Amino acid sequence: VYAPAIESGAYHYSSLIDDEPLQIDAEGNGELKSWPNNWYKGYKGKVTLQWALEKSANAPAVQVLNHISTTKSYDFLTKKLGFNSLDSSDAYSLAALATGGTHVGVTVLEMTSAFQIFGNGGQYNKPYSYFYVKDRDDKVILDNRYNSPSRAISSQTATIMNKLLRNVIVGREGTGKGANIDKWNIVGKTGTTNDDHDSWFIGLSPYAVSRIWVGYDNPKRIKEVSSAVRIWKHIMSHYLKDKSSKDFDYDSNVVE
Repeated sequence: VYAPAIESGAYHYSSLIDDEPLQIDAEGNGELKSWPNNWYKGYKGKVTLQWALEKSANAPAVQVLNHISTTKSYDFLTKKLGFNSLDSSDAYSLAALATGGTHVGVTVLEMTSAFQIFGNGGQYNKPYSYFYVKDRDDKVILDNRYNSPSRAISSQTATIMNKLLRNVIVGREGTGKGANIDKWNIVGKTGTTNDDHDSWFIGLSPYAVSRIWVGYDNPKRIKEVSSAVRIWKHIMSHYLKDKSSKDFDYDSNVVE
């Protein structure tokens, strides 16, 4: 929602958004109901985009998507970021694109590769498992060494999104505080589902992006909903332990 909204020029880092529900005909019977609920009680009225993302608020995300259109969001996912798991009906669904209520769901690989654009200046690299493979005659039969990235968003939008996602980790309302690693600029996003059946966290360091999903094959409540954050920090801390200091590259044309 937020990356294509900022990319379009319709929104910026601190745009004011309505934290209010829409009135929708959820059952298709002409009866309007307020939707969506937030994970916290009630609604806050006017909030900044920065606060909404930091707080992981549902209603503002739906308001933004309703303004930019579901088509813009769906095309961003499928044409720019390589999502193949979405159902065609998701293209017209506020619930699917703003709050994750897709018909089939998305994969951890899709989400991880998608979030790379917020740490590398807006470039999308198609994920792969091997650099190259040779047969017994030394002939290269699989080669990913020379793949070229494609542009998903501008480097300016990538810089703004990176700064927004940093607040998820260090902001007062940040839902991903448990992922912060001393001396490293970590950015990321938490995710949960109704009744705490799923726990997600995706985090970017200047060296790598990784995502954790925690849940059951047969969905049931997770006792520790922050478990994905905790596991991610443990793994990334180990990965970064011997790495030299490094930060993200930001677009110098973005003004604070």
